[in-house]
Amino acid sequence: MKERNGGSLFIPDVNKITNIARVKLLEMCNLDRFLEEGKEWCNHSPELLEVSALVFKDLVHFNQVLRCGIAISDSPITVVQKILKQINQRLPYLRNERDGKESSRNNFGFLVRG
Repeated sequence: MKERNGGSLFIPDVNKITNIARVKLLEMCNLDRFLEEGKEWCNHSPELLEVSALVFKDLVHFNQVLRCGIAISDSPITVVQKILKQINQRLPYLRNERDGKESSRNNFGFLVRG
């Protein structure tokens, strides 16, 4: 052992392993598509529903690795917002839409300012 490590014991770098797992989970979510200009999303957007389904499939694992506090009752936009917060990003609030009913739809995203 002395010859290999100069007398020190090998101790695995747990932080490096944890960071790799975090990066892999973030890559699986494909967050780049949510940061494109000119796009906007609501809770019924297929992209948000896809990420939510991925996260809810293994919610405990996501919360343990990302430490983002996603709850099973969170809406799709809240799930994505909590994941984006891990990389210091967020989807800005754009507007509130009503279609004549009492329910409203909040839209988030990036608009191209021209």
